[in-house]
Amino acid sequence: MCAGDFNEILDQQEKDCFLPRPPCQIREFREYLNDCGLQDLGFAGNIFTWCNHREEPNTVRARLDCAYCDSSWAELFPMAKVTHVPVACSYREVLWIALDGKPSQYMARRKQRFRFEVAWASSPACVDVIQQAWLSDKDNIPHRSLIDKIRACRMNLLQWNRSSFGNIRKKLKELNEKICERQAHTITPSVKFEIETLKDSLERMAASEEIL
Repeated sequence: MCAGDFNEILDQQEKDCFLPRPPCQIREFREYLNDCGLQDLGFAGNIFTWCNHREEPNTVRARLDCAYCDSSWAELFPMAKVTHVPVACSYREVLWIALDGKPSQYMARRKQRFRFEVAWASSPACVDVIQQAWLSDKDNIPHRSLIDKIRACRMNLLQWNRSSFGNIRKKLKELNEKICERQAHTITPSVKFEIETLKDSLERMAASEEIL
């Protein structure tokens, strides 16, 4: 199996622009794949994996990133599936190749370990949150008291983070999704302005997230 940017298309439907791809180049690419015994794995998601993000009528979109395999590989992984994953602030979409046919797993939520964020220490309120949690336990059993104090600190810090920092990572994800959704539209002047505004917000928030 080989995957990546082939900078070529299999037919005219895989390119959207004012100038069609020369038929001879498409034919040569098809012949190359046939000579190598490769077949297209197909995809799920948006058809185009690359866009120049210019306004109409200068917008160019194309499916340049693909995954191909031979018959032996296809027999080994009959459930394999390719998903085009949009990425904000990028000209390209990512190829997510799932051998078990479950492309949605990359978005699956996993339980994350608790970690103390550096950004919390920059706020004077952080000390108060920890002190309040540490003094709230009235248990006189030493080892249980320590465990309960640590657990209380964890819960208080997470709650304080949601209310004070506004869950930056969640907002970053939402901004990324908005940008990707706008990029799939016809790029008019108003859409381009909206995309640039969203990107500015994303960059500012990402700068804040770097210390989280």
